[in-house]
Amino acid sequence: MIRIGITGVPGSGKTVLARALASKCRGIKVELVQEYARSYILKYGNITNISEQYHIFEKQLDLEDSFCSNKLDLLITDSPIFLGFIYSCELPKANLKEVMFFNDIFEKMIRLNYPIPRYHAIFHLGLEIKPIDDGIRPPQHFDEKWRKKADMMIQSTMEIFKPNLFYIINQEDLDKRVDFCIEKIKKFINNADF
Repeated sequence: MIRIGITGVPGSGKTVLARALASKCRGIKVELVQEYARSYILKYGNITNISEQYHIFEKQLDLEDSFCSNKLDLLITDSPIFLGFIYSCELPKANLKEVMFFNDIFEKMIRLNYPIPRYHAIFHLGLEIKPIDDGIRPPQHFDEKWRKKADMMIQSTMEIFKPNLFYIINQEDLDKRVDFCIEKIKKFINNADF
């Protein structure tokens, strides 16, 4: 099974690209694993502490792993577990318990990525697309300074937890984004009919 992740700052088009990419895959068995955090935030509100982020990290991991089987050719996620680690870096760690949760996430990231990277390829979306106010995004997601810092942090994290391949996508056009991803995925899956 080939595991593909799509990263980028909030509102960069990860979900739209993941859905479009999954819909183009024919002749293979593909599964789209969506972001657990979105449903959590809709139900409970914004994530304010590291224990919540740890819970979301674990649930996202469970979602991904529940689809892993020999019968599946391609798994696409718009929320690779790297993002949970990155978001946990921003949350306050006011006591030893919160530091322990953060350390647990970091240690699990290491175990999940070494010696074999978890993802065959990560497609990283640049800052070209701006977020839309969907009622669940916190104010910082609209702040350009925060977005640039978060984008740099995502790319830096890819240096620590390297996928097999890391591609930056700067196109705004969805069809061009999908075509770029398909071109790269074809190297992994020969019998796909895109």
